[in-house]
Amino acid sequence: MLLHQPLVTLVPLDPYLLVSLRDVSVILQRNTLRGGSKIDDSLDVFPVHGVGGILGTLLTATFAAESMGSLGIEKTIGAQFVVQLAGALTTIVWCGVITFIILKVLDSVIGLRVDEEEETEGLDLVLHDECGYNL
Repeated sequence: MLLHQPLVTLVPLDPYLLVSLRDVSVILQRNTLRGGSKIDDSLDVFPVHGVGGILGTLLTATFAAESMGSLGIEKTIGAQFVVQLAGALTTIVWCGVITFIILKVLDSVIGLRVDEEEETEGLDLVLHDECGYNL
């Protein structure tokens, strides 16, 4: 979804091709990153939105060129790619810094983790006074 949104007004290519490129990159990234890491991303938010968005941003430079059958951009593909890369890197740094600040403030105010005993007992029961599963 994120890949084809910026391109939809510029690129006359079949959207299924673009979505397929995005999906392959997301699946490959998810399988390689999550395999050996300790990242807790059960909904795969980063592979879908992060990788898909970055790929869409970078591919805009290529697919928006006149040589690809598009309306064209004023810069060459290489120059536009540098602009798109700078935008993607700026977004990554901005999100990382702001997320770090938010997490530090939350950690100092209410904390980010529960006690080990509470985690062992189960967060459904401890935090919500409900039983999540009847085992």
